[in-house]
Amino acid sequence: MAEIAFKKVHFSFQEILDAEDYVICDSSIRNALIKEIYPVKTFSNLDVDILHKSIESSSIFLSLLEDPNSLTTRGVIEEIETARDIIANQLRYLVQNSSNGKKKYGERDKHKSGMLRQVQELHHQSYKVAKKSLFIPGNRQIYGFLERVVIAVAEMTEAKIDYRYLYGEQKAPKKDNHTDE
Repeated sequence: MAEIAFKKVHFSFQEILDAEDYVICDSSIRNALIKEIYPVKTFSNLDVDILHKSIESSSIFLSLLEDPNSLTTRGVIEEIETARDIIANQLRYLVQNSSNGKKKYGERDKHKSGMLRQVQELHHQSYKVAKKSLFIPGNRQIYGFLERVVIAVAEMTEAKIDYRYLYGEQKAPKKDNHTDE
């Protein structure tokens, strides 16, 4: 039996954008933000490192979207909008919770609030840019057929199943807009 070795090749976003006529972007930012930021009840529980990572990844995503070769789909635009709104709602909640609570809204909270505002603003900018770079296929009939084929393959292979329950028989299907397909 012959063995085949594959060499891992890594490309930067810029190398991919330079090599292709267009690249359709997906967003996976929302899930990370929801898991780390949304459950927080006070600014003191909000991790500064998570905020730094969110700002960095949101900035990179925005710059990727701003490239003229980048395109998005309606589903991605909806994901970005949802993430922006979740962040804005969480920010309002945290500010209100801090001002109504016994603990004084201090400098540390103001710093975290400013960082969260920056994440929200980056999402808002990403939303605006993504709306301008919406991918509209030339031949809708062929596009629709190909999209259905890709979705069917993803469903048949269970490529979109969330395996949170690794030790049991139960698989928890996650809601998926199939935006990356």
